Amino acid sequence: MDRRNFLALTAAASLTGPAWAQPAHWPQGPVRLVVPFPPGGPSDVLARILAERLAPKWGVPVIVDNKPGASTLVGASAVVNGPHDGSAFLVTVSVTLRLPLMLATVPFDPNKELVPAGAIATEPLMLVVNSNVKANTLAELMRLVKAEPAKYSFGTYGVGSAAHLALIEINKAAGVNLVHIPYKGSTLLVPAVVAGDVPIGMSNLGTLKPHIQSGKVRAIAVTGGERYRFAPEVPTLAESGIKGFDSPLWLGVFAPARTPKPIIAKFNEALRETLRLPEVAKRIQDYSQDPAPISLEEFQKMVERDNETAFPMIRASGVRLD
Repeated sequence: MDRRNFLALTAAASLTGPAWAQPAHWPQGPVRLVVPFPPGGPSDVLARILAERLAPKWGVPVIVDNKPGASTLVGASAVVNGPHDGSAFLVTVSVTLRLPLMLATVPFDPNKELVPAGAIATEPLMLVVNSNVKANTLAELMRLVKAEPAKYSFGTYGVGSAAHLALIEINKAAGVNLVHIPYKGSTLLVPAVVAGDVPIGMSNLGTLKPHIQSGKVRAIAVTGGERYRFAPEVPTLAESGIKGFDSPLWLGVFAPARTPKPIIAKFNEALRETLRLPEVAKRIQDYSQDPAPISLEEFQKMVERDNETAFPMIRASGVRLD
């Protein structure tokens, strides 16, 4: 081979080489959005809104696959142990990243085996009481609890959730000992509060809104650094004397860690474009959440800030799932 032919082949390889590493026409087949919660909850609802738009955009089926159980471990395991080719993503909340702090044995480290692929929405949580509870503020509620501690319990959508951590801080700040009643998701928690099976609960406004409007439950406080624009009449926990819950809760998408970065970048771009569509943004806002079409870097920082606040709370409280 003469020198000119060798240089020509070398130049061609330098041009085609990077293309070999790129995902060719991704996605080439169905994409699963694994939701580690039962159908009907906030994560499931938003995942289905996205799937409706992403499927025609990509020209492939986008399937919402509910895999509830073990505080999101079942769904997370399915994604981590599945293909790392962009055919499956996990739609989840912060509790997944906290599992190593709350379980004696976790088969993988979610903070290493899962990487952010994009944020979907942010929102605060709302503390509510059954309509039969004669309290309109957190201070009034705590007076009732102190007077009749055996009468009151506090329902959340799971052990180690942001709602559970809020309960721990409320108990500490108010000097009470509200018993924790964890449910397997908001779809089970909210009906229990409405029925009075548990007098106090904490969930997202999208799930609670129809029951607040009907008068079956009453809003007492919200998390977040400022009052919630969808319920400006409700004070924040900070206004009510409970600190440490200023950051919004996030719902996001994670990919298995070995998923090629170009695929994650393409997914993030499509997700952000979809969240910016007026009709999609409106549907999310109708569910009392704020769309979050932010960059991968911004979502990563949001996750890190959340971990920096929550991890010390979990270690200090000794919350366990086993």
